[in-house]
Amino acid sequence: MFEMQGIRKLRVAQFKELIQKHGLRAIVISGTENFQFFTNIQLSSHYWERPFALVIPADGEPFALVNMVSENGVMMQVERQSSWISNLSFYSELPRMQDRTYTLGQFTRMLQEKLEAAGLDAGQIGYDSKTPHLAELATLLPRISLSSVSSELKRLRWVKHPEEIAILQAAATLGDWAINKLRDNLKPGRGLQELSAHVTALVMEEAGRRYPGSNFQVLKLLTLSGPASSSTDGDGAPTGATIASRRSAPTSTNFPQTRSAARRFRFRSRKTIHRKRFALRRSSSNSASASTSANFAATGAICFPFSTRWSTSTARRSNARSSKNRSSSPAASARSTH
Repeated sequence: MFEMQGIRKLRVAQFKELIQKHGLRAIVISGTENFQFFTNIQLSSHYWERPFALVIPADGEPFALVNMVSENGVMMQVERQSSWISNLSFYSELPRMQDRTYTLGQFTRMLQEKLEAAGLDAGQIGYDSKTPHLAELATLLPRISLSSVSSELKRLRWVKHPEEIAILQAAATLGDWAINKLRDNLKPGRGLQELSAHVTALVMEEAGRRYPGSNFQVLKLLTLSGPASSSTDGDGAPTGATIASRRSAPTSTNFPQTRSAARRFRFRSRKTIHRKRFALRRSSSNSASASTSANFAATGAICFPFSTRWSTSTARRSNARSSKNRSSSPAASARSTH
């Protein structure tokens, strides 16, 4: 497991400073990323699906309102002491015959009563997202004044704590390991999605050996080949696509089928998609050409994104362009006529 107590202390200090800076009574969090940023709790749903709220008061203990669907997972994180808050209340998706509690339709009322019980029914309240429930709350609690702190919350994430950097480094190391495994498994004709799934399984197995008990996840591993690799997300039709070789025709009808058309497409792609190279490689007929993009996450939802491309070297292409320019110069033309 990773050491994260330093991160927790930093979070509390950051939010306290933000609250004091703007003279707030509290901050109400409704965004999934900001919720996990402060609590280190990973929810099983987003706000638009099942609303939640995290209230961080200027004085007192933070508390959260979460849907009962997430209760078991959240409480296991609390019991494991990976959560940074312990005051949680849960509402039900539907009315219950026993152990009656708030329902989804009463979420705003639940938030109102929790704020009133904490003495936060008046004064300036900051928020990260102006949700419909928060707008309704302003009418129910006319003595509060809402103000956005969304931009300030984003800036809090710019500078990482040393413990966060250690997690990033661990994720990056596993990312390097995964890319090497993917390169070892490249061969013309292999299914792209099958290859991505195979490498995902390998890296999850390796993560289990290195960091048991953590929360490492492969958020996305996407392998592309041929013209589709000119886009970071492919052509939208990856199922059945395979790794292309030099003599392989593009499998998608959405892309040019001739080499000259491919060159024109590559030129347009370079103009519109920065640092993305067309995957029709100048390689031997037996070599494979593919590109892979992956996102890896470790404990605390700290992500390390990266992408890599296998292609002919930039120097080789530069030399080819230089040779072409020299052959088309007046001096070269004069020499060729004698």
